[in-house]
Amino acid sequence: MLLHSTLLPVMMPSVMSEQTEPSERTANETVRYLSFAEAAERLNITADAVRMRVHRGKLASIRMRDGTFVLWPQPEQPNEQVR
Repeated sequence: MLLHSTLLPVMMPSVMSEQTEPSERTANETVRYLSFAEAAERLNITADAVRMRVHRGKLASIRMRDGTFVLWPQPEQPNEQVR
């Protein structure tokens, strides 16, 4: 099992609409592996848009024997200072 090690960049609020932001993660929430179609439905975008975000490193994913899956909820992004 290979876990993508790409860090997720911090997005400016004007770049990402509120509809596409993953829900807040709670302390006891388990991580699920979603197909591109399932992630697309939750984010209200197309499966192709999910595929491109995974490709660009905007969505965390995991590659398994059966294919690539989107981690849900997305891991917390590290705080970066804007210069």
